[in-house]
Amino acid sequence: MKFLHSMIRTSDPEATERFYTQGLGLKALKKTDYPAGRFTLYFYGEGDHMPMVEITHNWDAREYSSGDQFGHLAFETPNIFQACAQLQKLGVDILRPPSRWLYGIY
Repeated sequence: MKFLHSMIRTSDPEATERFYTQGLGLKALKKTDYPAGRFTLYFYGEGDHMPMVEITHNWDAREYSSGDQFGHLAFETPNIFQACAQLQKLGVDILRPPSRWLYGIY
């Protein structure tokens, strides 16, 4: 088996795109509107045939505030401190910032 994507719902596709493209450096790969179902699918990743994040935007007003619709997404980065700094510049709160001690950097 091969990991294809994780799906997350959003009520703000523009902010979500900024997070994945500017914050995490992924590419916007595909966008498809489904008028009959009243939703849009967005796919972000490093390229075709690679694991992706699928974002679903339901057109009808909805809030996703409980935070329990998914567990987590895992990303590998060569420098966690630079990655967190970039996300913070975009206004993302880092709830558990990386520790230099944890990563053996003194």
